[in-house]
Amino acid sequence: MQSVRLPGGVRVDGTRHRIARFRPLTGSVELAIAEARETNDLYPAFVTRILAAAVASVGTVPFTPHVARALCVADRQVLLKTLLIMLGKDTIWMQPWCPSCGQRFDVPVTHSQLPVAEAPGDYPVFRGRVGNQAVRLRVLTGQAEEMISAIGDEGAALDALIEYAVDWGEKKPLQPLGRDELDQVEQQLEEGSPAIAEEVMSQCPYCRADVTLALDFIAGLLEEDSILQDIHQIAMHYHWSQEAITALPRQRRKQYLKMIHAARGMEE
Repeated sequence: MQSVRLPGGVRVDGTRHRIARFRPLTGSVELAIAEARETNDLYPAFVTRILAAAVASVGTVPFTPHVARALCVADRQVLLKTLLIMLGKDTIWMQPWCPSCGQRFDVPVTHSQLPVAEAPGDYPVFRGRVGNQAVRLRVLTGQAEEMISAIGDEGAALDALIEYAVDWGEKKPLQPLGRDELDQVEQQLEEGSPAIAEEVMSQCPYCRADVTLALDFIAGLLEEDSILQDIHQIAMHYHWSQEAITALPRQRRKQYLKMIHAARGMEE
């Protein structure tokens, strides 16, 4: 069973659980990913749906949508990255346009080599300051992402973010935070949260200009639609049910497809 150590993890009854274990990679997991793509969920809710289908547990905690939402943003990205690796997409090729000379070029990105920074100090709540006031700050989770993404107004979304992340104790300010205070909160949340690289640097081979590439761990999963084609081909050839086909481990399913293709080649 594939496992990965989370940079943050979840706390249950005082115990911090950090080892996430994936379900066996069968067609059932891949079909759940394909079905999740057909929903109208916003990005954070879509991630929750995929992780709930693919992950079995974190430590001794069974994995549910509630646990998926309780994970911090970096944990969720690490799980998405690991799922991509399990699907055979460790190294992908990006094709950025150079902003200096306008040429397009190829850049390989290897997911397993991306650096991950663990949560420093206390987690997921730590001490901070807003202006001169001592506060408690809370690392952003999937639950916070889902809540904030559903708010259409930018100002209201920012207010919801501050309400979620900052525990004022008994001295909540009466006036909205200024720009400097908002920047202060953002910087402390960044410093107090685990993280995974979301950008890679490259160099244009034509003009040698530096180019920054933004990573999107969900993009590769959005492209993962081969399971539907696999079900169709195996069902047509062997007359098996969808349930029987999706119960197969991914590698076994691919072996059957190779035999089907080889048989068709002999027939032709």
